[in-house]
Amino acid sequence: MSIELRAVEPQDIDFIESIENNQTFWKVSETQLPFSRYQIKQYIENAHIDIYSAKQYRFIIFIKSINVSVGIVDFYDFDPKNKRIGIGIVIDIAFQGKGYAKDAICLLLLHAKKQLLVHQVYAKIHSNNLKSISLFKKCGFKHIATLKDWYFDGKTYEDELLMQFIITD
Repeated sequence: MSIELRAVEPQDIDFIESIENNQTFWKVSETQLPFSRYQIKQYIENAHIDIYSAKQYRFIIFIKSINVSVGIVDFYDFDPKNKRIGIGIVIDIAFQGKGYAKDAICLLLLHAKKQLLVHQVYAKIHSNNLKSISLFKKCGFKHIATLKDWYFDGKTYEDELLMQFIITD
């Protein structure tokens, strides 16, 4: 695998700001306003909080051989009682289509199984995000539900797909 997942570090502020404030990604992240540099700095300073307390954790997708960050992947809604966790991923536009997202999801599934001991991982995806749907299917996720008219963009409604990966022994 050409990538690694690493913890967020202070020097990631420019990269995180460029991803979080890129309006191209806002629709899939449900962001409506830009984040200030101060807000991102505060987030980074608190990124060390344990996943059992915060119920979420962010990784930087990093290519060590060329020392470059290519994306961000998040665990969210961690539920240790029911052994499930959500996953979200974004790859910088310049690095899309190179297999980094698939590699990152595979690494996260392994981490979820071995370190977090979860039984299932899920993703919520806009129904017109065909690249993301295809990506998660390639990683073994199954479409298990559709939430009708879940998102409103100011003009039309869009469905949300719930995709699930059951972890087996």
